[in-house]
Amino acid sequence: MPLRVVVAISVLDGAAFLGEAIESVLAQDGVDLRLLVVDNGSTDGSQEIARSHPGVTLLQNVPEPGYEPNFFHSMNRVLATMACDVLAPFACDDRMLPGNLRRKVDALVRYDAAIAHGPAELIDDAGSHLGVLSAPVDGGVVHPPAFFRRLVPVNTLITPSVVLRADAIRDLGGFDPRSILCGDWLAWLRLSLRHPVAAVPEPLVQYRQHVETGSVQGIRSGRFAAHDPAALLEACADPLLPEAWRGEVRRWVAAKLLHTAVLLGEAGVLRRADGQPAYAVAGRALLACPDQGQVVGAFRELARHAGLVSPATPFRVVSPYRGAPGEAASLIDAVRALDGAGLARRSIVAVDPARLDEALVELATVLDEGVDVDVDVVPGDVEQLLDSPGLVLADEGDPVLALADARGLPAVEHRVASPYARERDPDRFEIVTPASWRNAA
Repeated sequence: MPLRVVVAISVLDGAAFLGEAIESVLAQDGVDLRLLVVDNGSTDGSQEIARSHPGVTLLQNVPEPGYEPNFFHSMNRVLATMACDVLAPFACDDRMLPGNLRRKVDALVRYDAAIAHGPAELIDDAGSHLGVLSAPVDGGVVHPPAFFRRLVPVNTLITPSVVLRADAIRDLGGFDPRSILCGDWLAWLRLSLRHPVAAVPEPLVQYRQHVETGSVQGIRSGRFAAHDPAALLEACADPLLPEAWRGEVRRWVAAKLLHTAVLLGEAGVLRRADGQPAYAVAGRALLACPDQGQVVGAFRELARHAGLVSPATPFRVVSPYRGAPGEAASLIDAVRALDGAGLARRSIVAVDPARLDEALVELATVLDEGVDVDVDVVPGDVEQLLDSPGLVLADEGDPVLALADARGLPAVEHRVASPYARERDPDRFEIVTPASWRNAA
């Protein structure tokens, strides 16, 4: 019996290219194909375009307060409600070339793989050729867990080029939509620890790059700087990650942050008035791996490029302490990392005089847990300490970050919120449960 293949196209106001995407899928041959378009609240006629094509099933996710359905909610809805053996997650602005599904489904079967992928032709808005994006191909198949190493620190799989065993991704609870930017990379990382990954060497999809592409927007907004390291840490918490690799996690995180910092620099996001600045992301890489000279050099160069006063090494480190849950441990961990690498000349923490005693207890509790660093705790406003060059560390969202940046001092977050800190909501297709997909139609 042939494998049942479902192509799921997720769309939100994608009318400009949706028709091309649909037609390229319907032109595929050699597979038992069903095409679904999952709309996430379009107002530009995308739904009408989907309905105008015979053989297309339209599903609709309805946005509501606190729920903005994204690409991965769409994929999970299909996994939870539609019977299929193979899922091809696809975007509304990309195109399949002839033979894409047939060749990759054959590779899944031949190698008993969970993922089959290949290069992608990069095209622009008008469909003109820009180049080829390619992941490493090695003999057609890579067995677990080896492909994981090819996915760090930068994702090398192009999502529209992927087809995958539906049951393999269902066994992980589906895609994780808590990050619209990283649900695919996190899934590939975890699947690669469990299953073979197969490859087809020819580019059989066209991946469209334009200003509205999610990856482009994610870079410019700085969300990648928060979500990518969080996704990597989530994957590295997988119990199947080989123990011998766990010592490399900090290095992977630093490399991921540096990669994002370079992209932000190329996009011109240099100061906090522009968004999440490149130098600050490089500064977070510095906190992850302060003993790597390349990381220190990149941070200082990006700070200089941003027109900031480049702090001398070792740094004078200045931080506020507001008493937020977990702040003490995060701050002291950052100071300890710098101190251990010989990069902290003096560390000063400013505390509101009204809560000085409370802060001393909280900080001392962390320091008493074996953290051997010297920290000067001073009463007063941290603003008073921004009168000489140094490195400013603060919790994400602290107003001193923008204040220091405006005064020409590099300011770096020592803690950034993770989208994975909350539980996944099964009622909003954030997780696929066996009870849902076993009743799929």
